[in-house]
Amino acid sequence: MPPPRSSSSSSLALLSGSLPRLALIFILIVAAWNYLIFRGSDPYKCQALVGEGHWPSSNPLDHKWRRWEPTGCRMHSFTRDDFKDCLKSRRVIFVGDSTTRQLYWSAGRRLDHIKTEAALLDEYNSPASKQKNIAAELEGVKLEFIWDPWLNSTDYHKTLSEFRELPTFSDVDSMKEVEDSPALLVLGAPGLWAARHGGSTYLDLFRTAIDTAKPHLKEKISLPSVSYKGIGFGDLPNRMMLVPVQTPWYDHLVSERLETITQEKIVAMNDYLHQFSVAEQSHVMWAFEEMSGSIYEAYEETGLHVVDGIVDRRLDVLLSARCTASLAVRDRQYKYTCCMAYPSLAWGQLFFLLVSAGLGVSVFFKSQREPGAKIATPGGASAVATLAMVAIYCYMTDRTHAFPKTSMDYNTTPFFVKTALFVLVSLASLRVGKGQVPGSKAPQPPERGFMPRELSDETKGIMQGVLLIGSYHGLFHEDWAYKIMRFFFAIYLYLSAYGHTTYFLSTEDFSFRRVAKVLTRLNLLAIVESFALSGDWSFYHFMPTVSFWFLATYATLAVGKKFNNEPILVFLKVLVSALTFTSIIKVHAFLDVIVGVLNLALRASWSPGAFRTHLADDMFMPYMGMMTAILAHSMDGQKRQSMQHQHWTGSSIRSTRDFTRSSSNVVGAVTNVMENPAVKMLIKPIVVVASGAGLIVYLILMHTAIHTLEDYKRLHPYISLGPVIAYAILRNALEVMRRSHLAMPKMLGRSCLATYILHHHIWLAGNGSTILRVGLMEGGILGGMSRFVEEVLLTLVFLWVAARATAATQRFVAWLVGEEAVDEEVVPSQRGGGLLDPVGIAIPKVNLTDAEVTIRVAAVCGLLWFGNLLY
Repeated sequence: MPPPRSSSSSSLALLSGSLPRLALIFILIVAAWNYLIFRGSDPYKCQALVGEGHWPSSNPLDHKWRRWEPTGCRMHSFTRDDFKDCLKSRRVIFVGDSTTRQLYWSAGRRLDHIKTEAALLDEYNSPASKQKNIAAELEGVKLEFIWDPWLNSTDYHKTLSEFRELPTFSDVDSMKEVEDSPALLVLGAPGLWAARHGGSTYLDLFRTAIDTAKPHLKEKISLPSVSYKGIGFGDLPNRMMLVPVQTPWYDHLVSERLETITQEKIVAMNDYLHQFSVAEQSHVMWAFEEMSGSIYEAYEETGLHVVDGIVDRRLDVLLSARCTASLAVRDRQYKYTCCMAYPSLAWGQLFFLLVSAGLGVSVFFKSQREPGAKIATPGGASAVATLAMVAIYCYMTDRTHAFPKTSMDYNTTPFFVKTALFVLVSLASLRVGKGQVPGSKAPQPPERGFMPRELSDETKGIMQGVLLIGSYHGLFHEDWAYKIMRFFFAIYLYLSAYGHTTYFLSTEDFSFRRVAKVLTRLNLLAIVESFALSGDWSFYHFMPTVSFWFLATYATLAVGKKFNNEPILVFLKVLVSALTFTSIIKVHAFLDVIVGVLNLALRASWSPGAFRTHLADDMFMPYMGMMTAILAHSMDGQKRQSMQHQHWTGSSIRSTRDFTRSSSNVVGAVTNVMENPAVKMLIKPIVVVASGAGLIVYLILMHTAIHTLEDYKRLHPYISLGPVIAYAILRNALEVMRRSHLAMPKMLGRSCLATYILHHHIWLAGNGSTILRVGLMEGGILGGMSRFVEEVLLTLVFLWVAARATAATQRFVAWLVGEEAVDEEVVPSQRGGGLLDPVGIAIPKVNLTDAEVTIRVAAVCGLLWFGNLLY
């Protein structure tokens, strides 16, 4: 009779059942509907950029006018270098009145603040008329302003005749260079002057002026196709953009202007622009009106001009229309999605998709031939097929415009609310295991050792939950949030090293099979995502870091493994290892050579400096985990020395008694003293109280005494050791605490590697830099509840996909090494209720020789290497 399912298993079954599948289907249907109906006419989000948008909600982390959010995409805030890289040696021309001239000065300040401010001061102090042309070359960019509030001057018509969106064969003879055409031509609609000086014919004058530009606005704003290598700035089309009539703040207008510049005239002229065709409308900067409309603080005292902060964001919109397509793919991060075309698939991606599709089809037809079989049939093929489906979903969400992306809401209030809710739900999932009953003749459960599996998973899950919420709200650029993140990463490395060390000491399994198993489990999903998304494995920097420290742990215990029976000698090995690997990290030549060889062999471009930084951040924490594991294992062996049975199933697991038979007398003496009831009553409370007090003091000093982030980064590798140990002591202080765990964080902890990787692409987007949306808001399906519903649906699917990816990784590892899909990173404890249970996976053990495992690993590595060559 099977044991009853625990509540943890039931919740996991719900998560792995029909609900997330239905949510996924709903998400895909809504995304497809919105893309075909609402966004099909704007495939690259160019019209979204120049059309609607909003200022984000005010909060302490956002400065006013710092961020403008177009509807359904994320806009870039251009730096001087971005501006220069895109338009160096090209002409940027602004034509219009004083409101258009503001854009010219904004562009000048962006390129060279000092020179532009000096020029502005000269203009202000000059007795000459301000109504004149201005030109300057800053950082190689040729800026021009043509004073023409009527759009009828000779300079304007000459510029208009020179403009070409893209060069044609007929231009070869008439233009000395393609660059003769302005790269960006901004026309200010002559509305204010028509209203002020045009009298009753103002609308006719306005139409006549605007109609001179209409022949150049017939083609809708679009982008050329982009290869997987990206697109150069010189290959982007030139842009002509039309600024609508600036709606003034009428209450600030002087009486003379108020009499002529009336709301009726402004509306009439902008209505004429609204009558443009769809293609012509795509050139009209309606977003400018959205930025300033009905906002008192947006205007200067004149009532005609807007404040500099808004002008700067308007300039960003113009530059985004011209330059984002190249900037977005230059660093392969895809942070900015407005007026940007995702690159086409590389040969490596096509190769990956074809292989995965073939495996998926074979698994499907196999399941059809065997009605009782599940789609998740054990084996490497089904694992790869599952991972391929995960990768394709990531590609759809993060490498296409099917799903809208928006900027993060840098706000602490939702972070604390969601974190509190996460803590409450976690506490509600508390599970207490059975303990020993003194005097009972019934079989007693074994005493739980230090940091059992449930506690390790629970800790990882708590950390992962907080980190995910913080990432969703973009808080880790804040000093206090960054410090929390670094502390959590330190705990993870401690737990990882503790688990690996315990395994090696208990099994003496230093085989190639074990190394392949762990490294594959750590890196498989990251490699799959790198292939599918044309990304870089090192982007998931935690994977290389954890892999490095696993190899360091392996080397520490494998070298001179005969001395592992003596705890004192093992401690000495750990110290020697710490000196060795610290030297490798600190001496640049070592890592430079290692990473250089890997780059040459794998055609990669990994940065040794970035790798060194990530390793140095917590370079002592793994050794603290190793020493804790050695001490805990030795003391546990002394306590159980009289036990004759083995603790784990399987002949490969050594008896703790075998380990302790030759253990140091010092360890035995310390254990005997610590197990003395009188000593425990005296020392244990002192240690627990000191640990709690130390952890609190650390958290306070971390945010008060260390004032700069640079100081914290320098001190973190040293000051984090004590608090991590303090947490471990507190969490394992009592037997009942070791037998208790929080089921919900435990579930999340078992998928923490998958959630870390996948949250960049299917919960967030733009490699974790933007917020992923479904499109309910654009369709107006649920009104004000749309954003909340989207978050719930995407979160549910994200956690379910992460669980499936974790299970598929386990199946692939099992196939690779011919073992059961059992994760042995830390000491096993009570089975059941694990992440794989609800997926219905039972991986039979296949006996493979070491040579067969080596052949399989070599074949997989060779296939990945060949696929990488196709990029």
